[in-house]
Amino acid sequence: MKKVLITGIEGFVGRHLFAELTSAGEDTSILGTSYAEPSWSIPSDIDVMRADVTSKDIHAVFREKGPFDIIFHLAGIASVGFSWKHPEETVKTNTLGTLNLLEAARQTGARPRFVFISSSEVYGTRLNEAMEDSPTAPESPYAVSKLSAENLVLLYGKVYAFPVFIVRPVPHIGPGQSRHFAVMDFCLQGAALKRKKKKEPSLAVGHIDVLKDYCDVRDVVRAYRLIAEKSPPGEIYNISSGKRSSLRDIISIIQESMGFSFSLREDPSRMRPYDPDSAIISSEKVRRLGWSPAYALEETIKDIILSLEEENPRTIK
Repeated sequence: MKKVLITGIEGFVGRHLFAELTSAGEDTSILGTSYAEPSWSIPSDIDVMRADVTSKDIHAVFREKGPFDIIFHLAGIASVGFSWKHPEETVKTNTLGTLNLLEAARQTGARPRFVFISSSEVYGTRLNEAMEDSPTAPESPYAVSKLSAENLVLLYGKVYAFPVFIVRPVPHIGPGQSRHFAVMDFCLQGAALKRKKKKEPSLAVGHIDVLKDYCDVRDVVRAYRLIAEKSPPGEIYNISSGKRSSLRDIISIIQESMGFSFSLREDPSRMRPYDPDSAIISSEKVRRLGWSPAYALEETIKDIILSLEEENPRTIK
């Protein structure tokens, strides 16, 4: 039986990674760490330990529950916008937290397959196609924190013979995401406007014409599993749909899916100090492992809205 550790299992991606691993049909024992209260109903038979990756708590996890065969390191701050407001906390959590986790794993003497979830943000705003060996040029505290953590992971892989893997996904969306992220926030705002039946409904927005690649979280976690199972150590993988869209495009899909129209109004509090188009990200390398995206953007948006209806029918209707 494989023993798998998912840090940050309480969050949006942890929820979907757990579903992916348990549906894959393999004999797997899953342990999770959580820093906050879970955002989803974690099954009672799953062992979850409260642990902050920046503290000695994480060492207790390895002493009491290790060794592990695979570690998926999801825990961290995932918001570019948050990183501009809280750069020190972002670097501490994402960079030093990763170092602390690596040290905890190293001290057990085991060598688990360590899958580090980085971000395509490390490439910056290069508009030509970004491959895994393209130059990096991070343009936010979040991106800097992820690239610094990548270097630590690769260093431990080299010096301590860890089988490590770096994954650089584009922004991912799907059912269960926090409203702190734009797409879910727009879906919830639109649902509230539809329910209240205002005469002149308007959606509060920030920069919505920036082009970014959005991938369905269910496609993303499937790639994580394939990389952990099939990749040789030391590799870096991009995960992307290969198509860039603006939030304005996504808002149009939301309106069509809801059958409801609203105007848009700019909200200064939603504006980032710097929010350029993303690079065009190539996912050719991970496709050679047998991966390809299964969800179109329109289908993802419909599933988000459907999940809101199922969780609370009054949310939409």
